[in-house]
Amino acid sequence: MTIGGLSFVSAAAAPDAINYQGVLRDAADAPLDGGYDMVFRFWSAETAGDEILIDRHLAVNSQAVTVSGGTFSVRLGTGEVLDGSGPGAYGSLTKVFANYSEVWLEVQVGSETLSPRMPVSAAGFALNASRVGGLPRSSILDTSADPQTKSAKLVLDQADTGAAVDYGIEATGQDGGGYFQDSDNSGYAYVGSGDYGIRGYGNTAGGYFEDRDGSGDNPQIELSHPARPDVHHIEQGDRGHVENPDGGRDRGRAGR
Repeated sequence: MTIGGLSFVSAAAAPDAINYQGVLRDAADAPLDGGYDMVFRFWSAETAGDEILIDRHLAVNSQAVTVSGGTFSVRLGTGEVLDGSGPGAYGSLTKVFANYSEVWLEVQVGSETLSPRMPVSAAGFALNASRVGGLPRSSILDTSADPQTKSAKLVLDQADTGAAVDYGIEATGQDGGGYFQDSDNSGYAYVGSGDYGIRGYGNTAGGYFEDRDGSGDNPQIELSHPARPDVHHIEQGDRGHVENPDGGRDRGRAGR
């Protein structure tokens, strides 16, 4: 069994797929017809190398490849995609072409593995053209005025640049520099909002401040409001609270 007359074309309708076309013939060089199980393996080298990814098109999954007059067309990356035995974890062609500068395709028809492997043309690497470092545009920091959303935790660690002040986050906004809320909506705080440094609200308290080692050696916390001159500050080492003017629930706490 032989395979030849191959071409690779990026599949516009499926960004993570490649249209692969070829000709399948038997040992007597006669064109074949029918449905065939085909397994496509992507390797890092023409011989040996790392098996990066496997794409299986099998009749058992209703994905057998139809061959007519010897010709067939299949969209690589749309079958049963499995991680190869090589290093790393790969579940898409886009990631393959993002991480490997050369990719070779090995085709198995039924139980017969055909050789030699074939180099994947530029069509495969075009899958990565709309990405940076293998990541989609939505995963890259956009410096335009368009909003972006990150679903996972964001960790910022500002290295010491030698500047007078190094901030992990520096933000400005029309209504405040920042807004923080816990997921169950019981507490929230504005930072740099109006004439307030911090405005906090919560079911138990509007804020809680405590030094980490409990020594009370931090500078005193100054609290002032023109309507409450009697509640002005809490000295270092003290533990206390600031009450609402009506004597109700605490608005904030501060202490060591």
